[in-house]
Amino acid sequence: MQVLLSAGERQSAELMQKVRQHCQALAIAHEYVGDRYFARTTFRQLEVTLPNGVRIIGLPANPQTARGFTGDVLLDEFGDQPPQVGALRTIMRGGGERESPQLSAVSHQL
Repeated sequence: MQVLLSAGERQSAELMQKVRQHCQALAIAHEYVGDRYFARTTFRQLEVTLPNGVRIIGLPANPQTARGFTGDVLLDEFGDQPPQVGALRTIMRGGGERESPQLSAVSHQL
């Protein structure tokens, strides 16, 4: 599983739109879910599933939404602010598809 953490829900939706565009440009079949909400929250569940079963989940960096997911983590635009440690701790605990999940960060310079 790939978990993409963005600063907020709007940024998360934008990043997941880019994931969908890449899938379409590369002619990779995929299923998109963006009309459901996480249980007991107002956060949208944004998810792309590839034919091989890999799930790409887009989340705002919030421990409440990250709870229950394990996998590799990509921090989107976190150059100016520290990530929510609780969200990272929850996702990076291992026990998912791989024993030692990877952490990546992307940002731009101002």
